[in-house]
Amino acid sequence: MKFYEYLLKNIFLPLHDIYDRSNTMQMLKFLKRTDMWDVEQIYALQDQKLRRLITHAYENVPYYKKVFENSKLRPKDIISKKDIAKIPVLTKNVIREAGISNMIAHGWQRHLIPNSSSGATGEPLQFYIDKNTKSWATAAQYREWHHAGYRFGDKIFTLWGNPLSIKETKSLKKKLSYWLRKDTLFPAFKLDNKASLLSCVDKMQKVAPQIIYGYPQAIYIIAEFLKANNIVLNFTPKAVITTGENLLQFQRHVIETQFNTKVYDQYGCGEVMSIAFQRNSDNYRIIDEHVIVEITNNRGEPLGLNRLGLITVTDLDNYGMPFIRYQNGDLGILTYDDKIKRIVLKRIVGRTTELILTPTNRILVPLAFISIYRKVKGIRRFQIVQDDLHTITIKLVKSNGFTQLEFNKIVNFNKTYIEKHGISVNYIFVDRIEVDPTGKYSLFKSKISTDKLLRALFKED
Repeated sequence: MKFYEYLLKNIFLPLHDIYDRSNTMQMLKFLKRTDMWDVEQIYALQDQKLRRLITHAYENVPYYKKVFENSKLRPKDIISKKDIAKIPVLTKNVIREAGISNMIAHGWQRHLIPNSSSGATGEPLQFYIDKNTKSWATAAQYREWHHAGYRFGDKIFTLWGNPLSIKETKSLKKKLSYWLRKDTLFPAFKLDNKASLLSCVDKMQKVAPQIIYGYPQAIYIIAEFLKANNIVLNFTPKAVITTGENLLQFQRHVIETQFNTKVYDQYGCGEVMSIAFQRNSDNYRIIDEHVIVEITNNRGEPLGLNRLGLITVTDLDNYGMPFIRYQNGDLGILTYDDKIKRIVLKRIVGRTTELILTPTNRILVPLAFISIYRKVKGIRRFQIVQDDLHTITIKLVKSNGFTQLEFNKIVNFNKTYIEKHGISVNYIFVDRIEVDPTGKYSLFKSKISTDKLLRALFKED
């Protein structure tokens, strides 16, 4: 063990826990032990934590007290996760309608940490997590990063953030945290011109990190820039770890090729934090010690394995503002992994707002088209926007090599796969694609209401 690794693991981070009134390092020790448990032990722990959470929510949270009474439920009716479907699902709209004060547990105010969702599916949600769930989620991330090759004291280069979140990193507490972890942050939203890309690559070369972490699209943009300019890095990272948006297969391929290392994708959301991580397969191993994951329709009815539906997650550790059966707006598929004998996330399809709805109420998945578009020469970046049921706008940023012949490949593809459904496609050539308020470069946006998309997806009138 390296000296700084020892100091960070055994002195600095435990002291930070004391200062922050958290228990991340204790949770990490526990999670390393549960990593060796069999699945029956893990699921027994899940059920035990679920029963405690349900009793707490019923006794201390006004919203859940009312929900249980309206549903004629009592805590004793929820014995295991098999019973969890008896509880109505939670959504952003439900939280807004109930009022944040009715979602918070009595006596937990001093344990709360204010937060907000990214707003990727519309209006950001203001919410709270507590220090206990933050400790569990951070410990889970450390454990899974360890499987990817990370060791305490390794240098990290992070591509992440929007202008507001980057501003928040300027606090002394945040600066200390980044410094302790040897984490260098470069704002992802600034990767919109050659000067910024060169600055990012130069900074990355100087840091020579063992781990590159951040949004897939941001890291992909850097990888494509390295390839286009024949830039050879002076270091080889142990791993690239992606998070915050859907990782596409072509992005994974380019990133792994240019950085000469393996990509591990992690899945979570601001409301629950760590949910699932890739290890040595394409499947996502769920942090079962921390969450329960279901796939449901928009009414909260479980769909079972190998069915596309809404990711519905229960945070077993947030007692300050419990998230029980929370639909976070993502679509995914659960399956059974015979190698590890447990249920895993087979695929994360993306946001509910990353779907195309045709005038005949048919759903198309635009991410399936993106691998076709990227093969067209002379197109540096693009973005697909569904304006309404009958119109899609495609924004294109040209680069060297653009020709009418190459452009016609996109036009002909869209005639075959989009326009035949009664949707007209407009093309706009722009100098740049603006980043979202989240700091991300969205490949697809929809102006169709989420409710309408979900009704079509689950075949409702």
